[in-house]
Amino acid sequence: WSSDVFSSDLRIMMAAIEEINQNGIKFTMADLATRLAVSKSTLYTHFSSKEEMIGTIMDSLMSNMQRQDEEIMNNNELSLQEKMKALLLSEPKALGAIGNRFIIDLKRHLPEEFKKGDKCQHRKWQMVEILLNQGIITGDFRSVDLTITKVMFNATINELLNPNFLMHSNQTLIDALGKMT
Repeated sequence: WSSDVFSSDLRIMMAAIEEINQNGIKFTMADLATRLAVSKSTLYTHFSSKEEMIGTIMDSLMSNMQRQDEEIMNNNELSLQEKMKALLLSEPKALGAIGNRFIIDLKRHLPEEFKKGDKCQHRKWQMVEILLNQGIITGDFRSVDLTITKVMFNATINELLNPNFLMHSNQTLIDALGKMT
């Protein structure tokens, strides 16, 4: 039974991401019910509100990112450079493609949910710092001022998440992160 509920929740969340990517975060539960060919009451048996569902999506995305990042850090087959690149380019894979519109709308309309990404960014920086320190010690990376590097990292991420950049650059966030890396 619980795997059926999980499967249904996952299907609903994936459809919600598609809805947001296509029509924005202002979609209604009726829109989502139509997309899934189910009744609204069926949706409400899984999530009490659209906001709860989006919160669950963000929690799932952040949990997925944390697992991926930990797998990268623990992968002894990767060099420090490969770990750094993989870490900086990791993105949530569990729920489908997260488009720029999802990021923009989340930042504009549900800032508390968007802030969950800040915790993920902070955790990711801690991992980057570990890799940088290891690389400096082993000579794989040149010595850098970690305080300035952290400021540059955070400023770059924040600028890439800027709605104006995302709307006008014709790049996905991951494409831009790849160029940054």
